[in-house]
Amino acid sequence: MKYTSGLDLKYYVEWGSCSWNRLTHLALRHLLDGKDDFSQKDLLELGPRSGKMSCLFALLEASVTALDIREESLSIAEQESQKHSVADKISFKSYNGDLSILEDDSFDLYFSKSVFFAIPDHYEVLSHLQRILKPGGRAVFIENGYGNGLIHWLRKFKHRHWDYSGAHFLTEESLKPFKEIFQIDHIERTLFPPIYCICATNTKTSSPT
Repeated sequence: MKYTSGLDLKYYVEWGSCSWNRLTHLALRHLLDGKDDFSQKDLLELGPRSGKMSCLFALLEASVTALDIREESLSIAEQESQKHSVADKISFKSYNGDLSILEDDSFDLYFSKSVFFAIPDHYEVLSHLQRILKPGGRAVFIENGYGNGLIHWLRKFKHRHWDYSGAHFLTEESLKPFKEIFQIDHIERTLFPPIYCICATNTKTSSPT
């Protein structure tokens, strides 16, 4: 596949262990669906942070819309897109978490990494994503799993400046809204660190005109 040629995936994944890299490979295979690139595809990414994954999608010919609630991240992401000469293929936008600003059936693909652990109502966001994605659109969610007590202690020790009181790490039970709203094509889970990669397809029918 084209994305394996001349591109350092570790750079675009940006952070995380080899497990994050492996699951991102899986995500790309699902989103590409046997094709070599994302030509003529519109892709939505939530929480692009530095914009490196957005740039990877753009380098693979996607037209990318990337939404983030942090203005400082968008500024860094804009610079990253200029560095890769893909600024014309990516629209970085600030939003307040309300996905109702996006129109029905406006994207072919969706990707996010470590976003849903910060979202309290998964049903609401997933329902919007189902509405926003075209029928047959593909989605990937790479998310932090809950793990065990030792995992949480290590997280808190490593990221002492973070507030984990409002975190919503995925569990087998919290996969329920994903399964109810999307067709799940594949779920892969790693144990250390605990990560879920959820590959899904939007099986809704076309929105009424």
